[in-house]
Amino acid sequence: LMTATAVLIPGQSSDACAIEIIGVGVVTSLVVLRLQSGVRGIVVPRGDRGPTWGSVVSRRLLGFGSAALLVVAGVTLLAQGGGGLYWWPAAIVVAYLGALIDAWVLLVEILR
Repeated sequence: LMTATAVLIPGQSSDACAIEIIGVGVVTSLVVLRLQSGVRGIVVPRGDRGPTWGSVVSRRLLGFGSAALLVVAGVTLLAQGGGGLYWWPAAIVVAYLGALIDAWVLLVEILR
């Protein structure tokens, strides 16, 4: 939503749009890093296995993947070559995929 707001501002230059998209990508990376920094450092009660390796890897790939694709979209838009805003839908799809997996875990697998 933040990148959509940045892209839909009327009358702004493509450079300003690129800088805004890069900013959102960097902030998103920092938030994902902060939220996932202690995943392996969690004290797990006895009998509970904690998050699986695959779960941790998928969360990190999808979280950082979306942010990285936003930065790529902004940088290529700023450089006026390499795809530009064509990278933006890929970032949105990766973010949707991450949200769907999180929703699945919350709705189905949390009781396991």
